Amino acid sequence: MSDKIRFSDSGFMKWKEAILTAVTGASFAYFLALFSGFEQLKESDFLHFATICMAMSLALSTAALLTLLNIKVREETDSAARQVFTRYSWIGFVVSGPIAFVLGFEFLILHFSVAAGVVFLVVGAWAGWAMNTFEEQFLEKLKSEQRRD
Repeated sequence: MSDKIRFSDSGFMKWKEAILTAVTGASFAYFLALFSGFEQLKESDFLHFATICMAMSLALSTAALLTLLNIKVREETDSAARQVFTRYSWIGFVVSGPIAFVLGFEFLILHFSVAAGVVFLVVGAWAGWAMNTFEEQFLEKLKSEQRRD
């Protein structure tokens, strides 16, 4: 296995592990903070939805993180791990925790300010579009340089 990249050394693993660890920690911290403001939960639908999304995020991110760490401990190759993720569509499973976190954060912002929540949505949508456009241009440039070589 020395000539193959181990999954634990791949950029995919390191990036996902970092994201999922941060999302899991932030979701857990949300519940610690909620203990001091539990009464508000009954009065605010936005806070109630934020709590539901954060609970989903905590469960999904923890499960995905444990799955990735299990693959890491087994010292699977990067190509073998990617085949498993593709075959069982676990990419959606790994990404669903951070998506639930972003939704929970949006509802939390809406709890404090509807205007700030709308700004968050608009700027987030624009930033997502801009990053997607940049990535497409970057990949196209990479492909054209590879064709020249």
